[in-house]
Amino acid sequence: MGKIDQLKEIIGWLKVWLGICIAGEFGLIGWFISNYKKAETFWLILDVIAIIIFSIAIIMINKMGLSKIKELEEL
Repeated sequence: MGKIDQLKEIIGWLKVWLGICIAGEFGLIGWFISNYKKAETFWLILDVIAIIIFSIAIIMINKMGLSKIKELEEL
């Protein structure tokens, strides 16, 4: 497998994980909005922590993807 094909595969996998993280974050935000009045504080805190973790993961995956795209442009 050539370097270009390998980079395209990596970019494809990063797109999959980026989509999963975005969908998960929207789900967590939706749950928070739906349940902030009736849920226990413990679950709300866990939800906010999970939202922060997903946000960090989205930023990291996006940066990795952009660097792989830049690397692909240089070939």
